[in-house]
Amino acid sequence: MASPSSSASIILPVFTKFSCLPVEIRCQIWAFAAPSRPRVIQIAYNPEAEEWRSYPDACGGLPKIIPVCREARQEALKPYTRMLETWVDLEEDTIFISDPVFTLRKPRSVFMDSDYVGRIKRVALTNDVYMGLKQVHELFPSLLDGPGAVLRKMGGLSHLSLVLMEDGGDYYDESDWEEIDFDGQFPLTPSGEPNEVMDRLDAEDDEEDEDDQDDEGTTWISGDVPGRGASEDLEEEEVWLSYQEEEAMGRISKGYFRHVGDIHFESAKHSQDHWDSWYSYFEQVEVDFAEQQTAAPQWRQPMVSIVEVKYGLNYIGRASALDWTQPGTEENAAPGESGDSAGDP
Repeated sequence: MASPSSSASIILPVFTKFSCLPVEIRCQIWAFAAPSRPRVIQIAYNPEAEEWRSYPDACGGLPKIIPVCREARQEALKPYTRMLETWVDLEEDTIFISDPVFTLRKPRSVFMDSDYVGRIKRVALTNDVYMGLKQVHELFPSLLDGPGAVLRKMGGLSHLSLVLMEDGGDYYDESDWEEIDFDGQFPLTPSGEPNEVMDRLDAEDDEEDEDDQDDEGTTWISGDVPGRGASEDLEEEEVWLSYQEEEAMGRISKGYFRHVGDIHFESAKHSQDHWDSWYSYFEQVEVDFAEQQTAAPQWRQPMVSIVEVKYGLNYIGRASALDWTQPGTEENAAPGESGDSAGDP
């Protein structure tokens, strides 16, 4: 009878001739040992470095064989591109933008002007970020793109996930911008005292008022001033917006809600929390995409899925839990209509 100590020690067979195999066979073995899985990579804007970076806690799921040896690492990383300070599979991975500073021009321009933006195929936006883009566009249509235009300019985009968040506030409701008055009043600082920008504008306005008096002493009013047109109004609007964005950056930099760690998405269409509300978000995306299709008939709209966040990585080999839909097709059905039952989410 074998002793407990001897039965507990199991000697695994060792293949000592692996290095003698042809390179092609070794690479095939490494590839089989490194199956890819779709990942969700959360990114955030670093204002000091003025760049977008991935969260270190949200970059798991890379093949386990990467640290084994150089040959294994080279084979495992073949589908991946180095960007955003991590490795990204541009065919399978989703870049998740939950940082609300994406609604501000400077951070968004850093992302949109990057070398990699045209190669990204899958992007996810929280509903707060999406609606924030929409709201600031409605306030400043001459200066800011809406969400549809922003997404259209991501030339390689094939899939959009709109992420419904259960927590966190709407950072861009009307109260954030209520101090803007386009009747000529510049927004004040929280203390109510004029800031330096306002002082400068007031001084410029006083000079303009003096110049606007004609020889008979008539004072022209704002838009009636000869030579004053939309360009000057746009300049004032630009200053107002810049001030508001600076204020917003200060508020947002204090932190915002996000899911920490590795996450994946599941369809909100079948969620107990969102089954009766997801369609209203999809309709909004449809409307925004239709406007962009009119402006750019050659644009190929990405597939859309309304999703919720789940903790943990996708399982290797697991089928997608997302419902992808092409906006504007007849297969879309609201809850309670054909194709979806309000009583059976």
